[in-house]
Amino acid sequence: ARLQGRLGVDAELRPTSEDVQQAQPLLPEGPVTFSVQPGRGLRLEKDAVATPVLIVQEDGETSVAAALERRGQGWVWVLSERFLLTNRQLSDQKDAAHLVPALLRGVEPGGPAIFDTYHLYGPDPRSTASVRTLQDWLYRTPTGWATLFLLVLGGVYLLLQGRRLGPPLQVETARRRREASEFVVAMAGLQQRIHVRDSIARHHRQRLKQALGKPWRISPDLPDPEFLAALRSQDTTLRDERFQRIAQVLAGLSDPTDDRQLVELVASVDELLKG
Repeated sequence: ARLQGRLGVDAELRPTSEDVQQAQPLLPEGPVTFSVQPGRGLRLEKDAVATPVLIVQEDGETSVAAALERRGQGWVWVLSERFLLTNRQLSDQKDAAHLVPALLRGVEPGGPAIFDTYHLYGPDPRSTASVRTLQDWLYRTPTGWATLFLLVLGGVYLLLQGRRLGPPLQVETARRRREASEFVVAMAGLQQRIHVRDSIARHHRQRLKQALGKPWRISPDLPDPEFLAALRSQDTTLRDERFQRIAQVLAGLSDPTDDRQLVELVASVDELLKG
């Protein structure tokens, strides 16, 4: 490709017919017009020194199939994709073999002949359409074939290794919400283990005194005897049985002996507040 740029020659995108004519009398043994594999021709730049040797006339336009240029002490032939010079093409297309004597005529006896076979590794010569899309590039060019091969090889490797393409997804499951009774039982067990009987008793004692003294603006911080006396004087509707029950509960909460008694006293507090 770099040699093409230096020579001022590039490949055309459009395919041309298969009839080739001699533009220069360099093939005296060959016919003036002969047929070769149809394909794309060559486009010579304005400043190109190469001389067209074989041309194609089609629809009033001229396309170059082969060009020749003098370089130093040798000759440089630029051939289109019609002349791959492979054994298969030379044997299948007899007319293309007429070009070989012309190539060898420019080589001095004992001199080297160098071939730059870039076209054998370029786009598929059987393709008659230009590469315009990514799909065309993948299916019609060697680099596209290599990319597809690497993708397939990578997929097979991942499949054989059994590797996941990401972390496993966790399935959302319905979580059972705890009942309120479970919380009560857990807190009761916790308080029982840390021996907080006195703090529980003080809490319910304070709760009972606040509820009973709030309507009469009696401070719950008063000692029990003073609180009971103030409650008796303020609440004229308080019956003796209820008053005695309140006094017994307050006295029991002042110094509970065990957990069972504490539970019974707390139940009594709830009954008094409901009544």
